[in-house]
Amino acid sequence: MRPNAEILARVVWNLAQDRSLPAEEKVDKFIAYCQKYNLFYLLPKVLFLLRLKRQRLGEEEKARVITALPLDKDTEKFIWQLAQIDKQAEVDVEEDKKIIGGVIVKYRNKIFDASLKTQLEKIVRHLSN
Repeated sequence: MRPNAEILARVVWNLAQDRSLPAEEKVDKFIAYCQKYNLFYLLPKVLFLLRLKRQRLGEEEKARVITALPLDKDTEKFIWQLAQIDKQAEVDVEEDKKIIGGVIVKYRNKIFDASLKTQLEKIVRHLSN
């Protein structure tokens, strides 16, 4: 089976995480492998896939908090703890009057929706069934 760009990108990513070898040795081995199997033509796609993975990981570390009203520091701290937002994570707080009240937190591919709008929509759906 001949490696494709996805496999090479995964190998490079895993090598980068491995701290047992010096970086130069990893690079030398990877270049030698690509040369041996004539895989240099895949490198542009490998770089694209690695950038995409890094971007996705960066987005996962960013939290988005949507609220109808401005938050005071105590409420912010409570929400951060409730949503288990890391202290080093970047947090974007956005006000949106359409949610009526409450809060929506999007963090690490999870959504915590405690908005009044969503709760009212759930009630309407339940009553209409």
